[in-house]
Amino acid sequence: MDKIDVSIIMPMLNEEENVLNAYNRINGIMNATKYSYEIIFVNDGSSDDSYNIAKRICGIDKRVRLISFSRNFGQEPALLAGHKESSGKCVISLDIDFQEPPELIPKMLEEWEKGYKIVDVKRKKRKEGFFKRATAKCFYKIMSHLGAKNMNDTAMFFLLDRIVVDKINTLEECSGTFKSVIFWTGYKTKTLYADRSPRDFGKTKYTLAKMIDTASLSMTNTTTKPLYLGFYISFAMFITTFLLDIAFTVLSILNLLPASLWLIPVGTFLTGTITLVLGVHGIYLAQTFIESRHRPEYIIEEKINFDDEK
Repeated sequence: MDKIDVSIIMPMLNEEENVLNAYNRINGIMNATKYSYEIIFVNDGSSDDSYNIAKRICGIDKRVRLISFSRNFGQEPALLAGHKESSGKCVISLDIDFQEPPELIPKMLEEWEKGYKIVDVKRKKRKEGFFKRATAKCFYKIMSHLGAKNMNDTAMFFLLDRIVVDKINTLEECSGTFKSVIFWTGYKTKTLYADRSPRDFGKTKYTLAKMIDTASLSMTNTTTKPLYLGFYISFAMFITTFLLDIAFTVLSILNLLPASLWLIPVGTFLTGTITLVLGVHGIYLAQTFIESRHRPEYIIEEKINFDDEK
């Protein structure tokens, strides 16, 4: 397949209300530019009519391509698959619900022409529920303290130059988060800003469980600081426990406190701290196990409008 200017990747999981709208909106934006382009839908195991709608669009417009997984593997593998199958000189990935406006694409391409290898989009405001805003703020604050400052409120809306895409495609990680991998490359980056709006159609597929899973992946693939944090907590626990032992011993000798009562706070503190440290180590150990199996990130069941279609 000949190189085109821009590849646009949109993962989809049960997004039947958004597929046609996304196609029409992207078409309108890109047709007003000078760039040749392709649209790549990645069907991440949808159980609704998303696949059929995307397939019909592929039959009408050969610039539209479809990758369909054998089952649901997740947004991160879908993004990786789209980038590996893309042919553009630059690649733009975004969510199909367009909570960040795709009208930013021409501006992203303008910055790319200036020489930026990565163009990302950060959110200025979130027009979402309190819980989603609060958890997102908490997550990014924690990640910032752990050293991942570039990820602070960054949307899943990126433009990557082909040199960045090719570098990412050579990585052998199977459990990383796409954001952490992008910023790890260290290429020249330009940041744009946009408000995050509510969905026009459908409901979010980003459940609390997926949020927690993504958070743990982001932590383990971005920084090792929590492992060292375990050491510092243990050291602080030793000092605190030593001082508590002295205090409760003195109080017991003076008959100001029953001799056995001091065991309660000390025991609780010790148990809680040890559990916390083991939990953090367990998360890293789980990711090490996943990586050691060397399983593929995804399985492609079908490709449409690609030169090497299955």
